[in-house]
Amino acid sequence: MIRTNEKHTERPLLSLHDVDMNFKQGRGYFHALKDINLDAYDGDFICLLGSSGCGKTSLLNILAGYVRPSTGKVPFRGHDFTRPSSEVGVVFQQ
Repeated sequence: MIRTNEKHTERPLLSLHDVDMNFKQGRGYFHALKDINLDAYDGDFICLLGSSGCGKTSLLNILAGYVRPSTGKVPFRGHDFTRPSSEVGVVFQQ
């Protein structure tokens, strides 16, 4: 993420704290996301880049409230974000 050197005095609009996402696969699990941490403030522009299968869509689904992470917290405006909200929207490429 690119951010200027300005210091934020307000709390983050959206945060990710130690977010993991695991999917059952055969007798084990596939770890799509591990230890993801992020603070996003009003006005931030964030871009997710990565190869196919690296967890971008899993992260967007968590941020939209469509799925819950396996572990970690996703506070939105200071409150746990656990389901879709009219205040959050996701626009997918297709």
